[in-house]
Amino acid sequence: MTETNIFYKTGDIQFSTCQTIVVPVNCDGKMDEGIASIFRRRYPYMFARYRWICEQQLLVPGKLWIYNTSKKRKILTFPVMCQEDCSYKLIEQGLSKFLETYQEKGITSIAFPMFTTKDAPVEDVLGLMAYYLSKCDIAVEIYIQHIPRSKTLIPLLERLCGHLTEEDIYNIKKNICFEVD
Repeated sequence: MTETNIFYKTGDIQFSTCQTIVVPVNCDGKMDEGIASIFRRRYPYMFARYRWICEQQLLVPGKLWIYNTSKKRKILTFPVMCQEDCSYKLIEQGLSKFLETYQEKGITSIAFPMFTTKDAPVEDVLGLMAYYLSKCDIAVEIYIQHIPRSKTLIPLLERLCGHLTEEDIYNIKKNICFEVD
C-alpha cells in the first residue's frame, strides 16, 4: 500500500485544517510540555475533563479519548507516556487502536505530531506511524517539525503594523498562539 494519504508538514499543528488533531499525553493528568501544554491553555475545559479521566485511571496506553470542541473540531488525546515511560511499544499500541476505531469515531481527516521516544530513533518511529496510518482511507498529516505560530506571525505583524512592544508580543503569544501561561 502506498502512503498517498499521508502528508508531511512543518509548522504549528493547532492551526491544521484537519477535522481531528492528535495531542500526545501522559496518563497522569499533566499537560505541561510541548504541544500538550498549548492545548491545555487553548481548551481549559478539555484539560479539566482529561485530568478527571486520568484520576479515574480510565486513560491508559492503547485507549484513546476524543474531545469535541465547540467548533466541530475533534481533539484526540493519544497516550504516549505512562509512569515516565514513553516507548515505541506504547506508540504502536495507540496507532493500532486508532486504526481499529477511527471510522466508528467519525474521524474524516487527522493531524498527528511526530512522536519521539528514548528507545527508538526518530526514523523508526516515523516508519511505524507511516505503516499504520497509510492503512487509513482518510487524509493524514504528520507534523515532522513543530514551528510555533508566533515565529511567523510576529514578524508579519511587525511588517504590517510597525514595532511591537514586549507586552504586545507576550499578548500575541498568550491570546492568539497559546504559547505562554
